[in-house]
Amino acid sequence: MPTGRQLLASTGAAAALTAAVLLPGTATAEPTITSDEQGYVGTNAHCDATQLAVAYGRTTRSLVAICTLPSGGMSTAACA
Repeated sequence: MPTGRQLLASTGAAAALTAAVLLPGTATAEPTITSDEQGYVGTNAHCDATQLAVAYGRTTRSLVAICTLPSGGMSTAACA
Protein backbone atom coordinates (compact mmCIF):
# COMPACT_ATOMS: atom_id res chain seq x y z
CA MET A 1 0.00 0.00 0.00
CA PRO A 2 1.48 3.39 -0.96
CA THR A 3 2.30 5.86 1.75
CA GLY A 4 0.76 9.33 1.82
CA ARG A 5 4.00 10.82 0.52
CA GLN A 6 4.18 8.35 -2.40
CA LEU A 7 0.54 8.98 -3.26
CA LEU A 8 1.05 12.74 -3.18
CA ALA A 9 4.15 12.46 -5.40
CA SER A 10 2.37 10.31 -7.98
CA THR A 11 -0.68 12.61 -7.96
CA GLY A 12 1.56 15.63 -8.55
CA ALA A 13 3.34 13.89 -11.42
CA ALA A 14 0.02 12.93 -13.01
CA ALA A 15 -1.27 16.50 -12.70
CA ALA A 16 1.89 17.91 -14.30
CA LEU A 17 1.64 15.43 -17.18
CA THR A 18 -2.04 16.24 -17.71
CA ALA A 19 -1.31 19.98 -17.75
CA ALA A 20 1.52 19.49 -20.24
CA VAL A 21 -0.73 17.49 -22.57
CA LEU A 22 -3.95 19.52 -22.28
CA LEU A 23 -2.78 23.13 -22.08
CA PRO A 24 -2.38 24.81 -25.46
CA GLY A 25 0.93 26.32 -26.45
CA THR A 26 1.45 29.88 -27.53
CA ALA A 27 -0.33 30.59 -30.81
CA THR A 28 1.99 31.89 -33.48
CA ALA A 29 -0.17 31.56 -36.59
CA GLU A 30 -2.34 34.40 -37.84
CA PRO A 31 -6.11 33.79 -37.76
CA THR A 32 -7.43 32.31 -41.00
CA ILE A 33 -10.86 33.93 -40.68
CA THR A 34 -11.00 37.53 -41.82
CA SER A 35 -13.73 39.98 -40.93
CA ASP A 36 -14.71 43.47 -41.98
CA GLU A 37 -14.36 46.55 -39.76
CA GLN A 38 -17.62 45.69 -37.96
CA GLY A 39 -16.67 42.08 -37.25
CA TYR A 40 -18.85 40.42 -39.89
CA VAL A 41 -17.27 37.32 -41.38
CA GLY A 42 -17.64 36.25 -45.01
CA THR A 43 -20.86 38.06 -45.94
CA ASN A 44 -22.13 41.30 -47.39
CA ALA A 45 -25.57 40.71 -45.86
CA HIS A 46 -25.28 42.97 -42.83
CA CYS A 47 -26.23 46.43 -41.65
CA ASP A 48 -23.88 49.39 -41.90
CA ALA A 49 -22.58 51.15 -38.79
CA THR A 50 -25.33 53.81 -39.04
CA GLN A 51 -28.13 51.22 -39.33
CA LEU A 52 -29.89 49.03 -36.79
CA ALA A 53 -30.49 45.35 -37.58
CA VAL A 54 -34.18 44.45 -37.44
CA ALA A 55 -33.95 40.85 -38.67
CA TYR A 56 -31.70 38.31 -40.32
CA GLY A 57 -32.95 35.48 -42.50
CA ARG A 58 -31.22 32.44 -43.93
CA THR A 59 -32.01 29.71 -46.41
CA THR A 60 -29.71 26.90 -47.46
CA ARG A 61 -28.31 29.13 -50.22
CA SER A 62 -28.64 32.76 -49.11
CA LEU A 63 -28.62 35.25 -46.26
CA VAL A 64 -30.54 38.53 -45.88
CA ALA A 65 -30.31 41.36 -43.36
CA ILE A 66 -33.15 43.86 -42.85
CA CYS A 67 -31.95 47.15 -41.40
CA THR A 68 -33.44 50.49 -40.37
CA LEU A 69 -31.92 53.63 -41.85
CA PRO A 70 -31.13 56.75 -39.80
CA SER A 71 -33.91 58.49 -41.77
CA GLY A 72 -36.43 55.93 -40.48
CA GLY A 73 -36.67 53.91 -43.69
CA MET A 74 -35.75 50.29 -44.20
CA SER A 75 -32.96 48.66 -46.18
CA THR A 76 -32.07 45.11 -47.12
CA ALA A 77 -28.72 43.53 -47.82
CA ALA A 78 -28.48 40.04 -49.23
CA CYS A 79 -25.96 37.57 -50.53
CA ALA A 80 -26.34 34.20 -52.16
